Amino acid sequence: MLRLDEMRSLLDQIVDTLTRRNAFYENLPRPIPGPPASAHELRALEKHWGFKLPSGYEQALSLHDGIRNFYFDVPLLSAREVLKDAMNMGTFKEPFPELWRSIFACGTDSYDAFAFDPRHASAEGELEVVRLADTGEEERWPDFESFLKGYLAKLQQQLEKEQKDRALLAGD
Repeated sequence: MLRLDEMRSLLDQIVDTLTRRNAFYENLPRPIPGPPASAHELRALEKHWGFKLPSGYEQALSLHDGIRNFYFDVPLLSAREVLKDAMNMGTFKEPFPELWRSIFACGTDSYDAFAFDPRHASAEGELEVVRLADTGEEERWPDFESFLKGYLAKLQQQLEKEQKDRALLAGD
């Protein structure tokens, strides 16, 4: 498990890399981290989901209660957005009956979502993270920290590719 300062650094790296990557595209807005979630909001989310929040996810929300434009147009939802079903997560109920209630990232204009799978918990209580798509495809990570680190690595690869492409176009 990451220390709080390590989680802050990881989230900052993701936001920075997203900002730099998105700058290459006209239609991709910059990510916008939210303010910290309150302890009350975190406990309400646990009650709503019916399981203890994975430690990495709780750390992330305690730093930024949501991040707009986290995964293209998909936000990392704030606790309040999850509780109010602000993104109509019920649309995932039919294709993913076991997972739709534990969605923590999804958008209204996207068929992508990310959820915890409470059926798959580690001995430490960390839950697997699952990418849900309208095609039924799933991508899995053993825990929230692995999901964030994997996402950062993918973003860094995308940024490097864009930088190389632009350099080739410029004749560098």
